[in-house]
Amino acid sequence: MFNVGEAKEEQSYELLPDGKYEVEVTNAEMKDNDKGDTRLNVTLTVTEGKFKGRKLWDSPWLQHSNEKATSFGHSRIKSIMAATGNDDFSFGSSDDFLAKTMGTCFDINVGRDTYNDKTKNKVTFVFVAKEPADNSIGGGHGTTTTVDGGLKSDDVPSLSDIPF
Repeated sequence: MFNVGEAKEEQSYELLPDGKYEVEVTNAEMKDNDKGDTRLNVTLTVTEGKFKGRKLWDSPWLQHSNEKATSFGHSRIKSIMAATGNDDFSFGSSDDFLAKTMGTCFDINVGRDTYNDKTKNKVTFVFVAKEPADNSIGGGHGTTTTVDGGLKSDDVPSLSDIPF
């Protein structure tokens, strides 16, 4: 017999407002697609503010047949690792990545992306230098912070910009 009377009310899973959020890495898993390309699926959890506990996902490419997709993915992963205090950007497994990144909070910028008529939250930028999170609508947009010659937030492509 199951008694669910003590269960919490269901959470709303509406999209987070665009803006800057403090997060931490709470899970990561390497996944291959049917073509042999590999993503690092990273789970991020908001650590403060009104949306504390909400999850976001980022899935940068570790290896892809399109060199630009691989380059963009490596830049994103490097940004996450740098934001969590790492200066050794190598790892051999998702467990290695987690060991290097879990437990350290950092800021991300969240926007939205629409693909196949479905809109979802999307990590648009990872801030390496710690700045106060602004969970208000529009907070954090227009920044030009860069990571070791990486992309500026204004230069981050949407899914429709990647040719695959």
